[in-house]
Amino acid sequence: TGHLNNLDYTVCIEQEYGFCGTEYYQAMEVGSFSITNTTDLSESSYDERIYGSNNGAHCNSDYLLIPGGHCKNERDHYSSDRFCGNALGVEGLKQPIISYSKPFLFRVKTDADEL
Repeated sequence: TGHLNNLDYTVCIEQEYGFCGTEYYQAMEVGSFSITNTTDLSESSYDERIYGSNNGAHCNSDYLLIPGGHCKNERDHYSSDRFCGNALGVEGLKQPIISYSKPFLFRVKTDADEL
């Protein structure tokens, strides 16, 4: 995989005047988001649905934590703090995640069994 064992760090993002949230999105390149032991580089960068992307309770060992994170493009604004797998998004859909939780921050957490 592309990450190290036993990571546990938080990044704080300075809030600029006039902005009330932060938006996170995955780059178009295949493999640009992978927080899992099974990175899949065979997916197309244009696939909307990516097998192996998870969120919420499915992400207990390796995950990206975005407080109050939800899908920007979804009407129901399904909320989840944890994101993992082979795509950034919710329920297997690759899509931007937005958070209005303050302070602006994200946390990266991995366990000890990376390959």
